[in-house]
Amino acid sequence: MALTPKDIATKRFSAPIIGRRAYREDEVRAFLHRAAATLRGRDNLTSLEVGRAAFSKPKRNELGYSEDEVAAFLGLVAVELTRYFKTRRG
Repeated sequence: MALTPKDIATKRFSAPIIGRRAYREDEVRAFLHRAAATLRGRDNLTSLEVGRAAFSKPKRNELGYSEDEVAAFLGLVAVELTRYFKTRRG
């Protein structure tokens, strides 16, 4: 099933289990908004950039997003961006 820009822009993730790594929510949100904008034709984020995405650890007293959940979803986003660019070229 294809991801829509809205699916990407509104995606939420769980806080990590204690002892697991997390990413800063604001950085992940900004990145996902870029991905959604790309699918709307307003940015050019590539699947290669998705694969290379790096996010900071949460600030002290912030929970952040589960690294595992974010990584799994970014894999789906990369597939969707690849599909998007193939259909634009074809």
